Amino acid sequence: MNLLRWNPMRNILIVTGIGLGLLFMTGCVAQGDYQNLEAQYNALQTELNSTQAELSSTQAELAELQAKYPPRLFEDSAELEAWLAGQPTPPEATDAVLWYEHARQLQKAAVEDGYIISADYIGPDSDGLYTIWCSAVLQDNSYYYWDPDTDSLYYGMDVKHF
Repeated sequence: MNLLRWNPMRNILIVTGIGLGLLFMTGCVAQGDYQNLEAQYNALQTELNSTQAELSSTQAELAELQAKYPPRLFEDSAELEAWLAGQPTPPEATDAVLWYEHARQLQKAAVEDGYIISADYIGPDSDGLYTIWCSAVLQDNSYYYWDPDTDSLYYGMDVKHF
């Protein structure tokens, strides 16, 4: 029997068998390689879960910022009064510096809550005294002011034509 003799059918079967053998051999992965790939997959899955949680948190922070930006005017005096009532009452100021600091703290709290208010002062006068107040212009163009150490709100004027 001569194996080297040309037999097209046998040669096709041999080539097909060799091809299938190579295909099956290349499809096999060593157990160690499989475990390494599985560990990499699990690490990537953990990273994906962490990134998705971070994205969710970031989206919540963005929504919170968008609710406050840009800062807006108070709708009416009732909204301003309610906001002032929700602010901590500082101890009465003993000097102008502390009094103005209270006004600035209110201004900062307003911005953090998405509102616009001013912290203002005049002075010193001839006696060395200061006058310090906070103010806000409302949606209807009314101007209100108050002492930063109290919740007493005063109507100033309509600023529509200024």
